[in-house]
Amino acid sequence: MQLKLSDVFVRRYSTDALANLGESASKAEVINGLLIVLGDKDDVVRRRGAKGLGRMIASAGMTGAPHFSADAVLKLVENKWRLIESSCSKSTDLFNIVWETKVDSWLPLTYFVALCEGSAVTIAMQSLKHYRNYTVKEFNVASPENDKLLRRITEAFVEEGEKIGFFQEKDAEKQNNKVNTTAEEAIVNID
Repeated sequence: MQLKLSDVFVRRYSTDALANLGESASKAEVINGLLIVLGDKDDVVRRRGAKGLGRMIASAGMTGAPHFSADAVLKLVENKWRLIESSCSKSTDLFNIVWETKVDSWLPLTYFVALCEGSAVTIAMQSLKHYRNYTVKEFNVASPENDKLLRRITEAFVEEGEKIGFFQEKDAEKQNNKVNTTAEEAIVNID
């Protein structure tokens, strides 16, 4: 189902048609068609494809998420900037998918979207809390299966943070604060 059409307007309208099929059409063929257009040379086609995927992710939950194959999720992770640019994915939706499906291949995308939104996540004593826009969603861990998922979420978030240098920046910031504090103390002691 590739859109190899030469006319950009035909590709745009075809992408709109795919994207507007809605949650009932969150089938593998439609998802793959929208994933393909993420690589289109036309920016409008790419954005419309990303918006359609975002709507499908938002409606996926327990019903549509199985239609996102491991390859499809990997392609979403590879194209995470396109999803962010079009504001089509929300970390809340992604956390729901991870929690309901127990499929951890969604975690890199979930981490990235949460980071870009400025969301916060805390994991403590058999509970995960997701803070976004003054709302808190709590996921309680009541089974060994969920406990394993919680550990995997923690590991994945640390891995993703290390990939983007998040912890290095924090360490450098701490080091800077120590130097500044020491310099201020030295100035106070000289006076």
